[in-house]
Amino acid sequence: MFDDANCVDLTSARLANNSNAEPTSYNKKEVETKIYPNPCKGVFYIEVNSLKGNAQLEIVTIEGKVMKQYNLCESSRIYLIDMDNLESGIYFCRIKQETTVLKTEKIILYNDK
Repeated sequence: MFDDANCVDLTSARLANNSNAEPTSYNKKEVETKIYPNPCKGVFYIEVNSLKGNAQLEIVTIEGKVMKQYNLCESSRIYLIDMDNLESGIYFCRIKQETTVLKTEKIILYNDK
C-alpha cells in the first residue's frame, strides 16, 4: 500500500460499515442557558439550568482573551454579569468545569462610553 515516495496509498481503501456501531460519546454534560437582554448595555443576566457541580463562567473576546471570570454554583441559577468596564463588541460567555467547555454563548455589548 506504499507508493514510490513511501507514502500510504489510500485510493483503494474502504471504510468498514458497521450499522450496529454506537456513535462516539465524549460524555459532555449538556447545560441549558438563557442570556438576557442580548444585546446588552453593560449588564446582563445569565440563567444556568442543568448544571451538575460547580463551574466557571468566562467572558471571552472574539480573539480568545479572557476578560472576566465568575464562579458558578450548582445551587444558584441566575447570575448578574457586569460588563460595564468593557468596550462595545462581541463577546462569548463560556461555561467550563476544569478544562472541559460545557457551553458557549455569544453576547453583544453596546456600551455608552
